[in-house]
Amino acid sequence: MSLPKLPNSTYYVCKRAGLAIHEAGMLDLPAPDGRLAIGDGRWSMDDGRGTVVDGRAGPDDGRAAAEERRATEAGTVRKLIVAVSGGYASLCLLVALYHRRKKTPVKPELLPVFVPDDVHGPARPVADVLRAACARLEMTLHVCPGPARNEDHWTRVPHAAALSEAALKLDAPVVALGHDIFDRAAWLFSGMVLRGVVDPLHPVEPSSRSPRFVRPLCGVTSANLQKMAKDEGIPITPRVCAHPDAELHALLEEFLKSKRGNQLEKLRNISNAAYRVNQGYLA
Repeated sequence: MSLPKLPNSTYYVCKRAGLAIHEAGMLDLPAPDGRLAIGDGRWSMDDGRGTVVDGRAGPDDGRAAAEERRATEAGTVRKLIVAVSGGYASLCLLVALYHRRKKTPVKPELLPVFVPDDVHGPARPVADVLRAACARLEMTLHVCPGPARNEDHWTRVPHAAALSEAALKLDAPVVALGHDIFDRAAWLFSGMVLRGVVDPLHPVEPSSRSPRFVRPLCGVTSANLQKMAKDEGIPITPRVCAHPDAELHALLEEFLKSKRGNQLEKLRNISNAAYRVNQGYLA
């Protein structure tokens, strides 16, 4: 997918987010009679009875129009909440999804939602920064009533209840979270150290209820996001929440930032392996 006139850092994050979206099927809701997967002009639909229909866009059928029709048939998401916390990662996610939306045949409405929790500073100035960032993208910031408990920032789905309530009010079936590959690894390691469990952050949170929580940045590093934030003029504000997990998370993040090349790829494999093992047990 071509994304011209973007900083290289933004282009990279957009591509990685797009790869995660397509691999995990994040933005395609199940159709009433099956599911649809789109990629490179091919599509397949399982009708729920073991029948698989396979096809390719015809020469007279524009690819964008074909994908729009197929995506519509599959019930592709039309509204998407992007949880913004005041940190650079969630704002990078919003910008990346904004740029990707301009290049996709189906353009979901992006709804930035902020749950005040004082983790990145007092709620009012953080909300002002987020409003200004959203205005640049011609979006309106939605602020949940608060403040919320800042301890909930360290749960696997931060402020799940508040975001679920916002999703119900805004009629949005999917909530995108800004967790990156280091967040996934830190959560995995801290779970083993503090709770004695292998509990990965999933690219798509397993749940039969709406909304569905997804992590488009699950394969992007903090360093990539910080470079994008610098190029895009996104403020990088530290977390100020005192919490038992916070200190361990900070130590793990410093350790993980030193990883490069093959070591970083091993880190991705560790996080994905735990996710796949859990999926295997759930199957």
